[in-house]
Amino acid sequence: MDGIAGVEARFQEIESRFGVKPTGGGVLGTSNTKTISADGGSAPGSTSFAAVLAQAQGTAASDPSAPTSSGTLNRSGVDSVGWARDFLTKLGMPITTENVRAISAWEQAEGTKASFNPLATTQSGFAGETRFNRVGVKNYATYQDGIDANAHALTNGRYTNVLDALRAGNSATAVAQAIADSPWGTHGGVLRVLQSQHKSFAPRRHQELLASSGNRPRAVRPRNRRPSPAGSARRGVPRRSDPLPVR
Repeated sequence: MDGIAGVEARFQEIESRFGVKPTGGGVLGTSNTKTISADGGSAPGSTSFAAVLAQAQGTAASDPSAPTSSGTLNRSGVDSVGWARDFLTKLGMPITTENVRAISAWEQAEGTKASFNPLATTQSGFAGETRFNRVGVKNYATYQDGIDANAHALTNGRYTNVLDALRAGNSATAVAQAIADSPWGTHGGVLRVLQSQHKSFAPRRHQELLASSGNRPRAVRPRNRRPSPAGSARRGVPRRSDPLPVR
């Protein structure tokens, strides 16, 4: 009974959080024909535990600590961090710090100048698109077209491993590895970007920690050596007054 009671308590918590309340029943596993929303409206359907859980899962989690902007535009003409967040939103993926890092690193690895197309997709079917290069990478006419095109390409059934890593949302490296293992074409580029960021971040973070603690790194001074007494011999080197060895 404790297990069932715990599940029912969780059911009530989800109901209150998402503004869903059943008109009758209330017992785990029972179904209802009407749902009352938070604004008082009603809609046909079921408020079984499965339905409420599906609604909760349909809302992508967002990490308040995830960055919101890089402050600059990249070669494709977009803010890499802002674009990453919008792209994740379009995909229905959680906006976490690791996911934003992964998509931003992906943009950097591509490094393309294709307009509004930082991941360099070749997806066609958008008004005003033009060909960027011989491979078929597209320039898009609008920001939203670029978001939609890349999302359409990533969800075409060939990149489920990348989507799974993004859905987990807890490791930029896992996303980068999935991209490397996929047919997208970036190969290990995203992994290399993340590795370079880690190398540059480590010493900078060390300096920040020292500064915050009030300590400053000591300057390394060269060891002073006493000058050798005049006329003293070093090992294997004869004094000037000594005769040179016969050759």
